[in-house]
Amino acid sequence: MDADLRTLRERLAEISDLGRMFFLGLWDQRVKMPTLGGPARSEAVATLGRIAHEKFVDGEIGALLERLRPHEESLEYESEDASLIRVTRHDWEKATRIPTDLRSEMLLAGAQGHQVWVDARANNDFASFLPTLERNLDLKKRYAECFEWDDSPYTPLLDDFEPFMKTTEVAEVFDTIQPVLAELVREAPPIDASFLDVPYA
Repeated sequence: MDADLRTLRERLAEISDLGRMFFLGLWDQRVKMPTLGGPARSEAVATLGRIAHEKFVDGEIGALLERLRPHEESLEYESEDASLIRVTRHDWEKATRIPTDLRSEMLLAGAQGHQVWVDARANNDFASFLPTLERNLDLKKRYAECFEWDDSPYTPLLDDFEPFMKTTEVAEVFDTIQPVLAELVREAPPIDASFLDVPYA
């Protein structure tokens, strides 16, 4: 059991390293990199993401998780080891539903789309960004179709950022706070922005 858990941690650490390099590449693309480097960087980060995906959906991780199931069930639910195994299983089961080609296409489209969006925003030209937006939206729809959901096709997308949460649960939260927030806005005193119209020079 200890050997399997150690192997799982090692595999996840390697995948995490790839993920950190992926996000470093994206950060550099958005902050420091010359614009003309965009196409090559997009290809590079998409390749890193594809390799990380392939390593994660590898059957060995699934086998490790299965062998570790009795160990997980013997532990307190919130313990570090049980949580690691449970969350990894959730992520692994989700990732194995996504074809590598689709994952790769999503990563590439997202990275390529950033520069298109930057240029379109600078030129106030939404029309030039629309095809990129439509491409990414289509890929997200194809992604959602990889899963079974009982409330909304948005649920698997939401789960990427809020694991285990359903769209209906988010809707319940907003349904609860919306009337209160609306009342707060109505009761708020008007903002005195007159200082913006005063000449200071």
